[in-house]
Amino acid sequence: ELRRACAIVEPLGGSFDLEIVYGYPPTVNAVEATEIMFQSGAELVGAEQMHEKDPVMGAEDFSYMAQVTPGCMFNIGVHDPAWGDNFYPVHRADFRLDENALPLGAAALANAAIRWMEKHG
Repeated sequence: ELRRACAIVEPLGGSFDLEIVYGYPPTVNAVEATEIMFQSGAELVGAEQMHEKDPVMGAEDFSYMAQVTPGCMFNIGVHDPAWGDNFYPVHRADFRLDENALPLGAAALANAAIRWMEKHG
């Protein structure tokens, strides 16, 4: 059906290319990038605040970038404990985050970038 829908442009002199891509490749964090990111975060908030997450089966377009350059996907805590259970994760219309966490995430990224450049130039 999708090919027929796209082919509607042909009588009007147009053309189309259709490539169906199923899913995303897995996101694989590079060991060195992960270590640098962990150290960078620990310098800002303390190692006791850093936690390794269990693997998940979710898909991310970040995986395409991590295939061509070392990368590390990480999360920052954006839940205010004062909210209790009134918290909604990403990809929801009622998503809620504590924006005070965002500068800390930016600082962790900047710190990691500096560490990476010091090591790799």
